[in-house]
Formats: sequence, structure tokens, C-alpha cells
Amino acid sequence: MAKETERKKKDPESRKKEPEVKRVVVTCTGVSALLLNPMTPEILKTLPGSGISAGARKMREEISPEEMAESKVLKNKKGEMGFPVEYLFACLVAAGRKVQVEKKTNISTAETTLLPSFLTIEAEEDFIPFLDQPVAWETDIRRVVNKTTKGAMAAVRPKFRSWAFRVVIEVDVAEIALAKILQLFRVAGKTQGLGDFRPSKKGQFGRFALTGWEVVEVALAAAA
Repeated sequence: MAKETERKKKDPESRKKEPEVKRVVVTCTGVSALLLNPMTPEILKTLPGSGISAGARKMREEISPEEMAESKVLKNKKGEMGFPVEYLFACLVAAGRKVQVEKKTNISTAETTLLPSFLTIEAEEDFIPFLDQPVAWETDIRRVVNKTTKGAMAAVRPKFRSWAFRVVIEVDVAEIALAKILQLFRVAGKTQGLGDFRPSKKGQFGRFALTGWEVVEVALAAAA
């Protein structure tokens, strides 16, 4: 027994914490309007390298603002409106620069993040639908500056004035306290936001508040 104890002290792998997973239902509600501007398959087909002719690109330019905005309303196979899970994960990663895992260690830095090692977002089709379908939206047209030419141009996007979403997350509490993840969502909604012209892009859109937090399964053993 003494030899086994001594071996564990010398072996770093033996000192690793066993995963302990908790599942939490998280509900968030928008506190400012959401602007969506995804790179949809239709838009991708108009970019250089797609094989689509210049004439087809010109046809796209001639569609109405309402049609343009509608093309950016994302739906899953059930016809529910929402947004890709990557949006929320990126939002949480960015917010991790302001939340510590432990003293002097943040969840994220400018180049790296620890988030994937202890948090998973459950999302069917990698998509997060809005609550209370169908969700109303309107066409938003506003002036923006082209980063390449520095000239003015119009940006057309669907705007959701009222929106909310609910996700189930799995957290390895052997690596981070649930209270830190709760803090992460609050910071993310306030300082990062989702979609276009959000706080992290010096805008006012896409902010949300944490309005529901329910631990539904406690201390689940990690899959072998």
C-alpha cells in the first residue's frame, strides 16, 4: 500500500481529478434587439471560388431588402427560427477572458480557451431555436462602413426585437465550479452578446440576460 501511494505521488496522471458532470438547463432572454447576418449557403454561392457566374451574383444584388433579410433568417429542419450553436459558444469563449477558473487563471485568453475541456452545449442539428415560435422579425437597413474601401454601404439584416433561448449544458464540476459558469453566462450576455453590432463589436444589439438556471441531473458519472 505504501508503494502504491508513493507511485501516485510521483505519477502526475494519477493525480488528475475524475470527471463529475452536471447538466443544467439555462434560459436567456434578450434585453436588446438581435441582428442576424449569417454566411448562409446562398451567400456562400456568390463568393469568389464558388463557381457561380458574375451574372448570378448580379441577380442577388437586385433582390429586395426584404428578400435579402429573409434569406438570413435561419431555421432548423422543424422550421424553427434560431441561430447556430457556434454563436453562443464563441460568445462564452470571449466572455471567458473576464471570468477566472481559479485564482490568476482565466477561462480564456486572447489566443486560447479552456472552455471545451469542461463545458458542452447540447444542441440538435448544432442549432439553438428561439423560444415561443414563431418569432417575429423585421427588415433592418442601416448605414455601415466597408472595411476595405472605407466607403458607406447599406447593411440589410433581420432584426428580432423580442427573443429568448434555452439550452442544456454539461459541466465538469471537477474542473470548474457551477457558480463560475453561471457568472460566465451573465458576463457573456452583458459584455459580448450575439449577432451583428453586438457589445463586443462596439454595438448595442444582441445583449441578453440569464433568466433561468436549473440543475436537472447532479453528479453524473462521465462516460467510460
